[in-house]
Amino acid sequence: MDQNNQSYDTAAPAPHRRNASYYRSRARETMKKNLGIIILASFLSFLLVNGISSVISSFTSSLSTLMKTISLSFVLPVVGVLGVLSTVLSLTVGGPVLVGYEKFRLDAINGKPLKLDTLFYGFRTCFGKSVLAQLIYMLISLAAAIPTILPAAFIYHTLGSSFFRALIAAMSDPESATIPEIAEQTLPLLSLGLLLLFLGSIATLILQVILSYRYIFVNTILAEFPETSVTDAFRNAASMMQGKKGKLFCLDLSFIGWYLLAALLACCTCGLGAAVATLFLSPYTEHARTAFYDDAANRSAAREAVFPSLNPDDYSVD
Repeated sequence: MDQNNQSYDTAAPAPHRRNASYYRSRARETMKKNLGIIILASFLSFLLVNGISSVISSFTSSLSTLMKTISLSFVLPVVGVLGVLSTVLSLTVGGPVLVGYEKFRLDAINGKPLKLDTLFYGFRTCFGKSVLAQLIYMLISLAAAIPTILPAAFIYHTLGSSFFRALIAAMSDPESATIPEIAEQTLPLLSLGLLLLFLGSIATLILQVILSYRYIFVNTILAEFPETSVTDAFRNAASMMQGKKGKLFCLDLSFIGWYLLAALLACCTCGLGAAVATLFLSPYTEHARTAFYDDAANRSAAREAVFPSLNPDDYSVD
């Protein structure tokens, strides 16, 4: 079948009003049927995607306490190696698991039997593609951070490397180290750099939010169509979200009451209540997003197709 000529029939009216309430309702209906395994799958996917990297990050942070007794020239290379290892693991483990968890949620929306080994679906069907997709998205996010990186580099150049070396030494041994004074003639440049850094941080935040919603369903497309290329997955995801980013943002925003409740429980129960709430809240929001994808991709028609259309008009849903 020619994927570029395949079109979906989107003329049929929607049976429900497709607002945030509708997607939350679909998520609740899905979770009622298999609540236990859905919560467990959400928790396991979080551990597999973030757990190992979090352990490495925690170990890296703990190295700061060793700077008093270990040479800085030894600690910094170790921190760099651990950072690279964390990135490699997030790509080679996190990418396939994210695809597998998307497949798990699609099965839940479709009413299929749910199995925990679906989390490893990405390793079996599209390991290389899932890793590459994760890498491309990481590079896109890095490119969006350029408005922040450039002012930070300007500040570093203005103050000089000796200032930051002294700052690191002061952090490791505050009693004996001293921070050099900033030359008066550099204050205007430093003020300009800090202003640009503030504005660049805002620009980076906006860009990364837009890009995250533009490509939010790349892994979902790979999960449903593992035969598709990574390029087509990004292209389809962008096409699908044309004119729908704000709608998905409103869906995410509709969970703010739940997050405030989790924060309140954290204050009242020393974090225990928040942990319990999160075990339910995370899969709730994730399955609501999957319901949104099911709608945005018009999967009732796509289920009859061999391959998703690359024509953005075929994804339009009133």
